[in-house]
Amino acid sequence: MCAKFEVQPYQLGDEHEIVQLLRLVFDGWPHFDIKCNPVDHWRWKYLDNPVGRIICTLAVSDGKIIGCFHSPLLEVKIGDSIYICSQGADQAVHPDFRRMGVYTKTREMAQKIRMKEGVDFHFSGSIVQLMIDTSIRRGESRFPHEGEVFVRIHDVDEHLRKMPTGKYLLNKYGFLALRLINRIINALQSSRPLKQGLVINEIERFDERINDFWEKISRKYHFIVKRTEDYLNWRYCDPRAGAFIVKLAEEDEEILGYSVLRINRFVEDYPVGWLVDLLTLPDRPDAAHALVQDAVKYFDQNDVNITICLINRGHAHAGIVKRYGFLNSRQGPFRVYVSYIQDSENIRKFKESRVEEVHSVFGDYDWI
Repeated sequence: MCAKFEVQPYQLGDEHEIVQLLRLVFDGWPHFDIKCNPVDHWRWKYLDNPVGRIICTLAVSDGKIIGCFHSPLLEVKIGDSIYICSQGADQAVHPDFRRMGVYTKTREMAQKIRMKEGVDFHFSGSIVQLMIDTSIRRGESRFPHEGEVFVRIHDVDEHLRKMPTGKYLLNKYGFLALRLINRIINALQSSRPLKQGLVINEIERFDERINDFWEKISRKYHFIVKRTEDYLNWRYCDPRAGAFIVKLAEEDEEILGYSVLRINRFVEDYPVGWLVDLLTLPDRPDAAHALVQDAVKYFDQNDVNITICLINRGHAHAGIVKRYGFLNSRQGPFRVYVSYIQDSENIRKFKESRVEEVHSVFGDYDWI
């Protein structure tokens, strides 16, 4: 017999039961270590974001939440304009109610709310084959540039013991072979000296100077989440988000770029390092080198065996991380979008953008 359920928008207070469902379905949501309780993390993520609105639809059966569909809102520069965009995140169905249309119904209501709220663009990324197949079936458009995950591993055998699934990892012999090739290439390349006066500083919060950096950097991109002071402090500096390490590359007090690092200790005996975000002025590759070198030093000092980062295929940052021991796993998220933007010129610029004009990193999603 098919169970009955109703679909409705989120109401204040539903978060307690939503989090219970997420923790059941994902076996410990959000799957990274946080110092606050999961409900406070949910509130940070969905109620306190800079856009100040939430799109969350719920499936309810006999007064119990048995499904949820979240679409957090972001401001994104696409082409030459800033748009309100939504993103796929935290979609869950109780195991007892699967294959009953719960996901489809919650997604359809979320889409109607997006249209009503004037959302211009929706994007998502996934490594889950079911979600990828669903995106292809719905005819969603692929991003103009594919993302690739780069990994840096000290002890391959240890990694295979701790993470036998091999997520974001070449097979052992493929990794060892590519690592040997990488060492040969690096041995033939001279080290790049850092420009005198460039310094790397750790900060607790971004100050107003980051807005000037945003004004400079945004002109170079046809797709980038709006990285102003309020957004970056919400995303990386709120304790409820998790323990991020933020580094600035500076010269004469001018911001040349930044990096965001994190060690996920959800699996206590095997922490995973994440280079979450890396953004520098295009004409300052020395700043990118300095930030990556600093990140590698940080993870090594904390005895992290594996570090991962997400870079668009063909981007200059790929060459930089390779110099510091990262290898291309040949895997990455399947990224798709749906556009409601009326200005066809801005969409054209996005679709025809060069790889250097699209910034899409782990920090733009909710995976860490």
